Amino acid sequence: MKALLLKVICKKIEIAILDTARHAKYFTLPSNI
Repeated sequence: MKALLLKVICKKIEIAILDTARHAKYFTLPSNI
């Protein structure tokens, strides 16, 4: 049960990181030009 919960939390963190990285890409693009 604890291992399953840990897996779910890891997945949520992974999704959150990917989502943040995707949003950050849009903000860093104009500054690179």
